[in-house]
Amino acid sequence: MKQILVFSLLLVVSVPLLARTGGPDEYGYMFTDEVEFSWIDEEGAVAIGLSGDDNFLQIPLPFSFGFYGERYDSIFCGTNGLLSFFEEEADAYWNDSIPTAFTPNGIIAPFWDDCNIRDESEVLVKTVDSVFVVIYKDVFCPFSSMTNPLTFEVLLVNHPEGDGDIVFQYLDAEVDDVTHTHGGSATVGIENEDGTIGLQYSYDEAVVDSGLAIRFFFSGGINSVSAMEILSPAGVVIGGEEITPKAVFRNRSDSSVDFTAFFRIQDTTGALVYIDSFNVSSLGAGERDTVEFAPWMPETGGFIATAWHNFGGDELPIDDTTTAEFSVYEHISSGGPDDFGYSWRDSYHPGGPTPLPIGIEGATRIDISGDDVTAEIPLPFEFPFYGSEYSSVWVSSNGFLSFESLTSSHILNDSIPCADDPNAILALYWDDSDIDTYSDPEAGIYVKRPADDEFHIIFWHIFLPYSSTTDNVTYEAILYESGRIIFNYAQTETPTYPERSMGRSATVGIESPDGTTGLLYEYNGMPPANLIYPDFAVEFSSEPVVDTIPPAISHTPPAVLYSTEENFIVRATITDISGVIADTLFFSVTGLFTPVSHDSVVGSNYYYTLPVPPAGMSICYRFLAVDGAEGHNVGYLPGMDSTFCVPVIDPH
Repeated sequence: MKQILVFSLLLVVSVPLLARTGGPDEYGYMFTDEVEFSWIDEEGAVAIGLSGDDNFLQIPLPFSFGFYGERYDSIFCGTNGLLSFFEEEADAYWNDSIPTAFTPNGIIAPFWDDCNIRDESEVLVKTVDSVFVVIYKDVFCPFSSMTNPLTFEVLLVNHPEGDGDIVFQYLDAEVDDVTHTHGGSATVGIENEDGTIGLQYSYDEAVVDSGLAIRFFFSGGINSVSAMEILSPAGVVIGGEEITPKAVFRNRSDSSVDFTAFFRIQDTTGALVYIDSFNVSSLGAGERDTVEFAPWMPETGGFIATAWHNFGGDELPIDDTTTAEFSVYEHISSGGPDDFGYSWRDSYHPGGPTPLPIGIEGATRIDISGDDVTAEIPLPFEFPFYGSEYSSVWVSSNGFLSFESLTSSHILNDSIPCADDPNAILALYWDDSDIDTYSDPEAGIYVKRPADDEFHIIFWHIFLPYSSTTDNVTYEAILYESGRIIFNYAQTETPTYPERSMGRSATVGIESPDGTTGLLYEYNGMPPANLIYPDFAVEFSSEPVVDTIPPAISHTPPAVLYSTEENFIVRATITDISGVIADTLFFSVTGLFTPVSHDSVVGSNYYYTLPVPPAGMSICYRFLAVDGAEGHNVGYLPGMDSTFCVPVIDPH
């Protein structure tokens, strides 16, 4: 994992462009909001008598409705904007993301939030041909609201021989409460009977507008290929090396298909910066294929990636294209010294720490559990920290240690340094967390001493945020008798709560006893590239760092050059903690090497121009770079005595 000092980071978030589409899920349901809004009014509808807070009623259906391969003759209708085919938790006011194994399951959620049906509110039903309509009229959200209610409806469209369609329509989706308006604290989607498969339109996201219609439908048995998702660039990716774009395509047809997959990247102005294609042959019925495209070297900026296909005769064009938006930032892999002399470096620094596996085998569990709790842990040796020595440390369930006694668990994280309590801290993942032994009996704080001079304090399966019953993180502090500190991370992602994932609402760093000095790795996701990555480590030390690492050079040669080209533009990425003070490219066509200086430098990218020789010959080259360290370390690529060699061919 050790690479170079400064990297590029790609932060990728899928975004809707105009219409939203989703799926197919594992069963085959899809959704689209590219649907004409056609409100079915209450004329001829019958009120079912549902009212109050956290109530539900079972109502019969006028037909046997197909849903995720099962057929149902009745449905439970709840006051909290939730329909369920099962009675258990049909009155649930706490909305979950979809899918989840936690009840309720087998649900249709047009606006699952903590709502109330009172005064003039009603839930009405009617049947129009093969469509059963459930109308939520003037529903108050949140439950305590007294003004500006919601009105929406659910249409169950029957298909006697298969799974039915579900349509959500929103006549008025705006409420006075800024948290709840437009679905900002609601779940919208569908889920199967055991919570293993589902399709989520939104979760705690204010995207439900008045006049919106969403259709969920089963997509099996049609002649179609789906561009399902972009895998790369995706999530959070450290750059510095070329990135291989990847996208998943699925054959929804009943027979094998051939098609061409495409991938392009555009900057925020719409300018094309990358495009490639790949021929997919004989993709079997129902099968998926992860298509890898040619590598791409990113530069900083904002981009949109698009994957699509050219399958002819596609009967479901709404899922032919998928997109992702991402930004490229710089990752900072070292910092300091602070006023005392502490410095830090991480796993992506050339001399940084190697992340280690975290386990609780042979560890001792500390008697601490629950939310917002603290405990004192004795240390096996006197530990030096900012000029003092300590024989014990306090641990908080909210992801930090303090060498001073804690009277609070401090749920609100601060930046570093800060004179306010707590001080004398090691903030590994300071966020509002919970040691939830009910959801995971192994969750807890553990300690072990694998060597005489080191002591591990392990945060094992800590639930984040404190209210989570599914997402948890694992990390540890390693204290060395010398005073060296390592924050070692295993699992840091919280998929259900992306705003918390990888430290986006946390503090990571160390701080002196008086809070006047310290080192900050990141605070609430800033700098943007300095997140808490899985399988990652950060080292803090007051010992001076001596640079003995040569410059890191990366370059990918082309497969061939064409004799019709006049020049060969060569790009290499060169970085070093001490800076690059000299660089040279040596090239040869005849065996005698000639040195060439760079033409330009953009960030850490160095550009050189070489003449292209005639067809039938090859051009060979190597790179040399010198850093600014006291010993002037020298780096080579591909090596001191090796070269890249590229043949030149006639394209005609």
